[in-house]
Amino acid sequence: SDILSAKNRIIAEISGDSSAVLNTLKSVSGVLQTDVNENIYTINCESDIRADISKAVSEAGFTILMMKNEDMSLEDIFVKLVGGEK
Repeated sequence: SDILSAKNRIIAEISGDSSAVLNTLKSVSGVLQTDVNENIYTINCESDIRADISKAVSEAGFTILMMKNEDMSLEDIFVKLVGGEK
C-alpha cells in the first residue's frame, strides 16, 4: 500500500483553487497521498520533496504561504491504515 511507503509528511498552506492545487501536488513525483482542509494541505510522500513541491506549485501560479516537513511515526502510519482518530 502507498501509505506504507510514505515516510514523510509535508504540511503546506497554499493559496489558490484547492482542486487545481491538489492536481498540481499529485503531479509531483514522490507524492503518495494528499488531503486538504481549507488551504492547509497534508502531503504524504516518500521523502522530503519540499523543493519539488515548491517548484511545481510556483510554476502552476499558486503561492506557498507555509511549508514544513514532518517525519511520520509508526503510530501515524497505523492510524492512517485503520482510518481511526487518536
